Amino acid sequence: MTVKKILFIILCISIIFISCSEQDGCTDPIATNYNPDAEQDDGSCVFGIIGIWKPDSVIIHLLEQEYSLSGELLDSEEMFLTRPSENIGISGNMQFTNDGIAIIGFLNNYIDTGTYIISGNNFSHYESDGDLGAEFIYSSSKTQLTLFRSMSETDNDYDGYDIYTREETLYLTKQ
Repeated sequence: MTVKKILFIILCISIIFISCSEQDGCTDPIATNYNPDAEQDDGSCVFGIIGIWKPDSVIIHLLEQEYSLSGELLDSEEMFLTRPSENIGISGNMQFTNDGIAIIGFLNNYIDTGTYIISGNNFSHYESDGDLGAEFIYSSSKTQLTLFRSMSETDNDYDGYDIYTREETLYLTKQ
């Protein structure tokens, strides 16, 4: 057999193997990066926040730090609390539409129909009057949504200052 025939056979076999290989990708049709041509799921599916979400619980992390005038840490107190979503004013489901509308139930049967903007994994909610309601870092899966935010304030005193930090992690389940 000549070298040309051997190279030709190797080329043909390579083409057959390449054309028979399965394409990997996201095979879940509700994922934002669904690939209808993918034959094998590669675990790359990305899920958005569109849909109706039921708040399950919120973890509240409170941290109070007391400093001297020179910035020396004098005292620190820390608490973690797991509470129902009502503790941060959420009552009822949260709905996010694909056209940027956010419908959120608050305490006292108040429902706000505002808007939201997503940039990367940052989620900004604007109330119906246009004011910024809250900003979160979010992560989502097919059935779970997690919203996280951190707020901090400094209180100056005659002998130093206190820094109060409150972090909230809201866990929601897709309905």
